Amino acid sequence: MFGFLKKLFQKEEEVFEVEEVRVEDFNSWLDNKIYKIDFKEEISGFFNQIKDIKWVLGEKITSLETAEMDEKEKERVDEKIKNVVLGHKENYTREMKRFLECLNIPEGDDLRKSMNFNEALSNSLDELSKKTAKSYQAAQHLFFKPVEEVFKAVGEINLLAKDFDGKLEKKGLKKINEIQEKVRFLQEDKRRRERLEEDLRWKEQKLTRCAEGKEKEEAEIDRLRNNDEYQELVELREEEEQINAEVEENKDEAFLFFSKIGRALRKYEKVTLAVEVVRDYLEDAVKALLKDKELKIVGVLEGLKKGVENGEVELDDKQKEIIAELVIKAKSGYLQGLVKKAEELQKKVNEIKTKLKGYGIDKLIEEAEYKSEHFEEQTVLMIREIEELKVKLQALGGEKLAEELKEPVKEMLKVEVRLV
Repeated sequence: MFGFLKKLFQKEEEVFEVEEVRVEDFNSWLDNKIYKIDFKEEISGFFNQIKDIKWVLGEKITSLETAEMDEKEKERVDEKIKNVVLGHKENYTREMKRFLECLNIPEGDDLRKSMNFNEALSNSLDELSKKTAKSYQAAQHLFFKPVEEVFKAVGEINLLAKDFDGKLEKKGLKKINEIQEKVRFLQEDKRRRERLEEDLRWKEQKLTRCAEGKEKEEAEIDRLRNNDEYQELVELREEEEQINAEVEENKDEAFLFFSKIGRALRKYEKVTLAVEVVRDYLEDAVKALLKDKELKIVGVLEGLKKGVENGEVELDDKQKEIIAELVIKAKSGYLQGLVKKAEELQKKVNEIKTKLKGYGIDKLIEEAEYKSEHFEEQTVLMIREIEELKVKLQALGGEKLAEELKEPVKEMLKVEVRLV
């Protein structure tokens, strides 16, 4: 029994027709729906009433403009006050004429035009009220009737605008602007989403190409490094490295030899005739030795020994012993051996360098490594940019806007719209 009564008094849920509409086609779909709304009679009536009142207002403004001050008032009112009131009357008339000139009533019975017109009219009336409030009150003192008649005509226009606005509200048509605004945001959101998705697809494709490119270059590097030519190149470079180590070791021996007699040579420089030879060895002994093809330094060292013995070069006993030992070592061919070894090593270095020039595989490996590094850098960049794009896509509010749009559409058109 209670279940039956509940069903009896329960409000039947309204069922709406469902229509699928593409976002980009929504405006034309809405225009078509609006065109079918039975509201043409109200629009025509509104426009005709405004036209009638506009004519009346024009007449009342003309009457106000030509109105003269009552003779009794002229004599009674102070001249200064009269001028002030006349100024307000002129300002009131000027603003009303400007309002009348801008009151362009559309033709036909288009709903959008009528709504836009009524909105603009309401804004103009608000602005007119602000501009004429003071002048209206002041001009009434000496021109009450014509001012009041103009004010009354404007008031009727204001009532018509409010009445039409009420009819739009009652019919649910006030939702049009709200719907259009949401659709505009939705369309903009969709365009932005499409751009982001296109950019995302391109970057994902590039990421794939970079991964494939890196894999290809890595395989090429492995292939080149496993090549017999590359193994020969590695062996040559190892040999070159070993020889360079021997070159440096040979230089170190020469440097050590002359570092022991540097002080003695500086003193000998002052008394010897072989000044240039001594100076060269003092500046860079290793370099000087390698350039000294005739080994003039051996004669210089013998002269240094004699200078020490005859007292021309004063040294302590330890230095004297070192000089004696090194002179014997030099005369026995030690320095000649260092020079010869340097020449032999340099010859080997040159031969290896010549051989290395004949190998192009290292350039190929270097090129492949450069490409691989480039693909790696681009991969890192694409991953970062793809993540950023995904965040931007998630931040878009298209789905929420689409849901918010359903209710005003349903309320106005009695249709449930499904955007695709």
